Amino acid sequence: MQNFHDSCSDHHLLLKQGVAGKAFTTNQPCFLPDIGSSAKPDYPLCHHAKIFNLKGAVAIRLRCTRTGTADFVLEFFLPTDCEALEEQKAVLDTLSGTMQNVCQTLRTVTDKELEDDAMKPNSFGGLQMNKKANKRKPMAPRSTVWKSFTKVMVGDTVKAKCNYCGENYCCESKNGTSSLISHLKRCKLNPNKSSVGVCIYV
Repeated sequence: MQNFHDSCSDHHLLLKQGVAGKAFTTNQPCFLPDIGSSAKPDYPLCHHAKIFNLKGAVAIRLRCTRTGTADFVLEFFLPTDCEALEEQKAVLDTLSGTMQNVCQTLRTVTDKELEDDAMKPNSFGGLQMNKKANKRKPMAPRSTVWKSFTKVMVGDTVKAKCNYCGENYCCESKNGTSSLISHLKRCKLNPNKSSVGVCIYV
């Protein structure tokens, strides 16, 4: 089976491909009695599965009580001589009971959890809200002081360049505009420095 494992490591499955991809997207245990009979678009490794005479395969999406919302898919291939459907079902029932008894930190993911995860903009794993929808549009500068300054890049930093004398000042939101107002009051080339007052928002 090592050659099959090597093939699996060389071909990464996309969502909805194979039992693993389907289990992740549907959030339901996925079982195929003959994985080798899958179409190649549905399971790119179907040719390799046929070579190694693999038949039944099952995958389930799980969470561990120790890893929060980091989901993963556990995939099992049934024994190659287990081909009869009734026999496969019996193996699956045994497998389910074994997992419940042995893997006590593993549990299935509920649809309710996925809905809750989708509402968290910073969720890791599971579904997330569209980042573009959450991303706030940059606000236009509201202070009248910006009529006298232009934002420019100096290295990796955004600076405010005086439109009259060309001096650069820090203009990050944490610094505010007080330093810009102070400069306008003393800028010798500012024709309106006598009328510079408090910062006005519109």
